[in-house]
Amino acid sequence: MKLKALILDDEIENIEHLCYWLEKYCAPHIEVVAVSQTIKDAIQNISDFQPDVLFLDVELANGI
Repeated sequence: MKLKALILDDEIENIEHLCYWLEKYCAPHIEVVAVSQTIKDAIQNISDFQPDVLFLDVELANGI
């Protein structure tokens, strides 16, 4: 069974890098089901996708 993951980061480059590394090394175990760049989008995606794990930026620009 794969864990469903959501990535929350305000910098698209960070999202792309993390997606790359998760796909390269964790594909059998983790599937990225959604990415968000704002807290509002993340809350909606959590509701929609019910992820098992959340990768998040702990310091979002402008508190978004």
